[in-house]
Amino acid sequence: MNEKILVSGDSHQLPTIFYVISWMAHGISMILFNKVLLTTWGFKFPFFLTMWHMIFASILTQILSRTTNLLPSVKEGRVSQADYFRKFVPMSFLFAASLVLGNSAYKFISVAFIQMLKSSTPVIVLILTFIVGREKPSIAQLGIMMIISIGVMLSTVGEVKFNMLGFIIQFTGVFCECSRCLIMDLLLSNKKIDSLSMLYYMAPISSLTLFAGFLYFEFFQFLTVTLSPSLLLALFLNGCLSFSLNMAVILLVGNASVVVMSVCGPLKDIILVLLSVLLFRTPITLMQVVGYNISVLGLCLFRQYKNINSALVVNLQMNLMKLAQFKSFAMWKSNPSTIIAADLLFEDSLEALSTSDIEENKCMKCDD
Repeated sequence: MNEKILVSGDSHQLPTIFYVISWMAHGISMILFNKVLLTTWGFKFPFFLTMWHMIFASILTQILSRTTNLLPSVKEGRVSQADYFRKFVPMSFLFAASLVLGNSAYKFISVAFIQMLKSSTPVIVLILTFIVGREKPSIAQLGIMMIISIGVMLSTVGEVKFNMLGFIIQFTGVFCECSRCLIMDLLLSNKKIDSLSMLYYMAPISSLTLFAGFLYFEFFQFLTVTLSPSLLLALFLNGCLSFSLNMAVILLVGNASVVVMSVCGPLKDIILVLLSVLLFRTPITLMQVVGYNISVLGLCLFRQYKNINSALVVNLQMNLMKLAQFKSFAMWKSNPSTIIAADLLFEDSLEALSTSDIEENKCMKCDD
């Protein structure tokens, strides 16, 4: 259960709307800032930019782990050295790939079109979970997948400035992020790691991975760039914004209900699409508007489906507790038939809880 996060020195909790606006503003600003740097400003080095974000995150999470209690998983030593190399290293590679591919896509396609393509995330997550056998497809899931797929297809067909390379890069980035989420679900299903601690563990390996990519793809061209004071300031502010976005996410998760977060996601995406159209004068067609609305509808249905399953998990856990008490009472009374009945009910509830847990813990793409 999430604990409410209070602002230091203030005994009154800030209203939820503050955390919602903060998260939306950070997320939208981060994407637009990256787009401006990589296109308008002509800083065409997505590997360097993403590596800078990870270096910034590595330094600040190290400082926070030593000076605050914001990284409980690190403080409690929940991740062993063996777990780190066996589980976090592969996740860090995929994390770095998803981030750098997402930033690279800004060089070829519009922010609006990227957001439309990102709405395919739940479809890819579900397909991967079906392939590895984490769960069996239901009619509701297949219906939601169909709705989102139709929306993404219409958005793609209606794109005026379609670029195949940008399209492939963005979809590959989404696939890497979905794969990371699935691996995280498979490898860390028995561990509870908070978001900031995840960043603490993954950022250093991601930085090294991106540094290798920077040396191979961008280093010699980067040597020809003049790093003016204004560009250095922009990079510093960009790094600060990238880390503060993580803090905004943590504050939102700690202070908002599941319903609020489910509504905020699509709303933020819609605002971002509208702003990008206005700021960058991105042409969009009626087919894209219809397609994106269909995708947003599918995303809302998907989140609602997850919320229902989360409530089901809570109810099943309560029933398991009652059944355990019932079985203990039956054993105390030494009634064999009652014990057998309790065992059967207990096994059925455990199976249902296991199935629901998979859906509840399924990771959706990190936004930005």
